[in-house]
Amino acid sequence: MSASEAHSHDDFRHVLDRLKLLLENLPRSLPEKSLQELRFACFLNFSLDPDILEKTGCEVAALSEHLKAVFGWQARTTGDDIVPFTRTW
Repeated sequence: MSASEAHSHDDFRHVLDRLKLLLENLPRSLPEKSLQELRFACFLNFSLDPDILEKTGCEVAALSEHLKAVFGWQARTTGDDIVPFTRTW
């Protein structure tokens, strides 16, 4: 049974009503952030940290350490293990 089949017609109607409410109340504009304010700004012109690379001795491990510093452990240990990368500017 698929996820959509597990819900009753009334449940699905509630989901559609909620979606309609959210869509009707979207803001007219989004706040603009400077490149320095963006969470992912550290990836612009990215290069591996030589100290971390020396400590780990491996480019993959150094990149992993950098990603953990940016996204935190929770990104890897909760949800579906997928961290979406989207363009924010």
